[in-house]
Amino acid sequence: MNGSRWIMVVDDDEDVREMIMLVLALEGFEVVGARDGLDALQQVGSRGCPGLAFLDLRMPRLNGPDFVRAIQGNPTYASVPIVILSGDATAIEAARSLGVLDLLTKPVELERLVATASRVVSLAKPAERQS
Repeated sequence: MNGSRWIMVVDDDEDVREMIMLVLALEGFEVVGARDGLDALQQVGSRGCPGLAFLDLRMPRLNGPDFVRAIQGNPTYASVPIVILSGDATAIEAARSLGVLDLLTKPVELERLVATASRVVSLAKPAERQS
């Protein structure tokens, strides 16, 4: 899995993660799931940079904000676009300071989820073609 079509979905709620992955896969994206931030960091370390990461905030082991700081602190991965997905309005407000691409509220509108993924991937494609 290489390139901008690879999307990572990071959420400790297996049902939510699997539903989002299924919707994105049906739209033609390559999708990988991670159960928390630590699992996500391991996925990035073994697979390389995703074109986009959808990220829950409240997770065990390594939460969303700590994952964002870890990614942004590594020059190899700092450019990964991250979209926060959370059902906690207070947490979403706090996440604005993380410098993420977008913030989506759960339950997420699937059309908005797909539109966000498509927009980010289409922005990445011209750079990918030039390399």
